[in-house]
Amino acid sequence: MAQGNRAGGRILPSHRQTDDSAPSLGVGVALEDAHAVAIEETEARELSDKSRKDYRRRIGLIIKWLEEKYPDYYCVGTRNVSQEELSTPSKYHLGHQKDLIYRGLRADLFKAFLSDTKVKRIDTDGKVILKSVQDLRKYGDAIMFGAKMAGERLPMSFYEENDRFKKAYKKEYTEAKKNGGVEENDADPISSTLFALICRWAIKENNPFLWVFGVWVASVEQHGTLYQH
Repeated sequence: MAQGNRAGGRILPSHRQTDDSAPSLGVGVALEDAHAVAIEETEARELSDKSRKDYRRRIGLIIKWLEEKYPDYYCVGTRNVSQEELSTPSKYHLGHQKDLIYRGLRADLFKAFLSDTKVKRIDTDGKVILKSVQDLRKYGDAIMFGAKMAGERLPMSFYEENDRFKKAYKKEYTEAKKNGGVEENDADPISSTLFALICRWAIKENNPFLWVFGVWVASVEQHGTLYQH
């Protein structure tokens, strides 16, 4: 069995034992329209409309930042969205005219963007207030969503550097929280250990409603929906 990182107990496609050397069979066999529509209707439930809008908004913020801070990269790292793409509902561009080029995306520039956007505000006394860990994480989720919609594969460096930054930012955020450098209403997610204990307690107390609600909330947090990631 293939070994590798897991997400929600699932082996990621990139860690499965695969064989892409052989060409796809029957490439000339067209998919029936009814089947294409049925597939699209099912896969549309992968993400909520709210999550898609938020991801596109975040991608737009990254693009705007690149245009202002790194115009040379903006010229080669972004593209105009074609009219065909804009009119294709399953691409979910939602009216956004620009998109990133995901293949070959510079991970260091993405981290530079996160370093800028992590600051929510600076108080009058000079205290820096940081955004939540969850807010910053969603920018990485947005990049992965955009790449998927564009049919492009991100470089391995993006995943490695994004994970590295997230891990370090959690520590930075924790330190800032101790010193009053975060919003009071920024809530930390419960740990997986505590979540498991809550689910066991719900089963023990014969409270299926709490168990179902907990699993549902965990799915929303993991995938960004009612689903979604």
